[in-house]
Amino acid sequence: MPVGEMVRTESSPSGQTVNFGRQVRPLLAETCFACHGRDEAARQGDLRLDVREEAVDYGAIVPGEPESSSLVERIFSDDSDLRMPPLDSGKSLSEEERALLQQWILEGARYEEHWSLVAPRRPVPPPVQNESWVRNDIDRFVLARMESAGLEPARQADPRALFRRLSLDITGLPPDPGDVELFEKDWLERGEPALEEWVDRMMDSPAWGEHRARYWLDAARYADTHGMHFDNYREMWPWRDWVIRAFNANQPFDQFVVEQLAGDLLEEPTREQLIATGFQRCNMTTNEGGTIDEENLAIYASDRVQTFGWVFLGLTTNCAQCHDHKFDPITARDYYSLAAFFRNTTQMPLDGNVKDGNGPAIVVPSAEDAARWSVLPGEIAASTAKRDAQIAEVRDDFRAWVAAQRDLKSGTALATANLVVQFGDYLLNHDEQFPALAADLKALGNEEAAIRARSPVTHIQMERPDQAATAHVLMRGQYDQPEQLVNAAPPAALHPMPDGAPANRLGLARWTVDPGNPLTARVTVNRFWQEVFGQGLVATPDDFGVMGALPSHPELLDWLAIEFAGNDWDVKRLFRLIVTSATYRQSAVLTAEKLELDPDNRLLSRGVAFRMDAEMIRDQALAASGLLSRKMFGPGTRPYQPDGLWDVVGLPEGDTRKYQRDEGVNLYRRSLYNFWKRMAPPANLEAFNAPSREVCTVRRERTNTPLQALVALNDPQFVE
Repeated sequence: MPVGEMVRTESSPSGQTVNFGRQVRPLLAETCFACHGRDEAARQGDLRLDVREEAVDYGAIVPGEPESSSLVERIFSDDSDLRMPPLDSGKSLSEEERALLQQWILEGARYEEHWSLVAPRRPVPPPVQNESWVRNDIDRFVLARMESAGLEPARQADPRALFRRLSLDITGLPPDPGDVELFEKDWLERGEPALEEWVDRMMDSPAWGEHRARYWLDAARYADTHGMHFDNYREMWPWRDWVIRAFNANQPFDQFVVEQLAGDLLEEPTREQLIATGFQRCNMTTNEGGTIDEENLAIYASDRVQTFGWVFLGLTTNCAQCHDHKFDPITARDYYSLAAFFRNTTQMPLDGNVKDGNGPAIVVPSAEDAARWSVLPGEIAASTAKRDAQIAEVRDDFRAWVAAQRDLKSGTALATANLVVQFGDYLLNHDEQFPALAADLKALGNEEAAIRARSPVTHIQMERPDQAATAHVLMRGQYDQPEQLVNAAPPAALHPMPDGAPANRLGLARWTVDPGNPLTARVTVNRFWQEVFGQGLVATPDDFGVMGALPSHPELLDWLAIEFAGNDWDVKRLFRLIVTSATYRQSAVLTAEKLELDPDNRLLSRGVAFRMDAEMIRDQALAASGLLSRKMFGPGTRPYQPDGLWDVVGLPEGDTRKYQRDEGVNLYRRSLYNFWKRMAPPANLEAFNAPSREVCTVRRERTNTPLQALVALNDPQFVE
């Protein structure tokens, strides 16, 4: 069939060379890769279109000759039995899309590696026409994109609106009215220096760490209950408090990652580094008698592979649990090689329905008890040694004493037993030093027991010391169908492990933040951008793969990633850069032109306007009313909630069936501290799209429902 009969034009719709990454791959992924992609089991006709060599060898693509390419023939065919994609697939190609594929083949059918798997290189900020608008290099990337679309930036937001926006984005709380007045005056008098100083002041507030931690708790699927069966109390809040402190201390993000993935494997880990590993222990667990141990362990590992993929790689690793990923270069072997890192631990398959989850866990003493708790083991050991030495020293004296008391009958069990009793009596009543030594040891033991009783515990992760990290590939993901045994390793398509890195979670952690990793920094800055602008530069923060969204500003994303990692993974520095940009300061006023040319604000041609998250809505109401308590840390609080809500989902034996509302200050703490029961999350937060935290969440949905209005009008918290 001649090319002219296939399409009406021999040039791409834009008149430019067809871009494979932005135009062709998304089209093939949407319509072709499910049947002609990576998954061998689902592949039809032995044709792969995701690999150029195989597509060319098959004859589907003849570079430069669309008229000889069977792909072109099939997508233009009028025969329903030949036309691709098939009618029963529910997918179709428009005339423009068919023309695009034909033009791409005419131009040589060039393939390129997926953008997210290529390590970012620092791009040069582009030139712009409106140079006076630029405050930092972020603005050059954004403005260049706007100008190419025929758009101009919005005017700067007025000082009061800007200050409120800064306060909400940095601290999660509305500004104090007095500070609004001071900022407006300071801004008008000093300009940029005033803005930068107020930003630094907000970031130095403890509220900064609380607000940043809230997003991380979603990603880590943090909750105060186990999640299944009885859904009993689980003591994890010391880990939540560690996250808050880490953000407030501006811990470098790479170290933040390493400690959460492998704090227990660091040399002589501190208590804080052990607490950090609770990130991995936030997954749901069970103690239901009908469950199977091996199945539970497989589920726990699966959860961690999924969480690791979404949080650090922005890849849907979970899609390779049962078969090779259909779109991204992650095989089932890769999946179970990742699972091996997380299966080589001492965690039990059943949680015991107890707060420490059957371990591993550690006691976390208060600041007042910490010093004594740290030295007590040594003192107890020393006291035990003194007591035992005294026992050994007086044995000869005891024998002499016994001989003087009666004629020994040695060699019989009765005589031996009598000697043991008599020796104990001798130590207590005839030895001058033993009673005091025993009393000292008992006092130390009682002191340790008292501190343990009044201290929380928290779940940590611990590596098995006696074996290498391995896992079996599971046929179709079934725990009882193990096949090939694989060693712990990152996905083969990505960069190798750093030289000398151990094949355990510490090696994985260092691989995650290695400069050669093309994903971690990109994924992280994208989520931080999402926290401020409501959507990331990549709109699918958990999927930087083939089926994910393309970045709206790819050069800006790479620039931010390199800027972040290249400056010691400094979180505060990155946010300061974002919120002091002209892009951030724009007014949110919408014009007809912007609505037409940039309806979703993907080009950032105006300031952002989106509904606050659930916790921010409640916290703002408390702050505005003067009721908000700034007390930090500690066990989950139990503010107002509909009566009997937990009864509906609770079992009679469960310790979270009855909801006992707090009194006093705990009614008015920040929502970050609300007790989080997975089977019944805080009702007033759930109405505003808070997740259940059953699984990792890196992007909340935003809906608008009548129930939200009813909560704001009738919830006692809001009425107060």
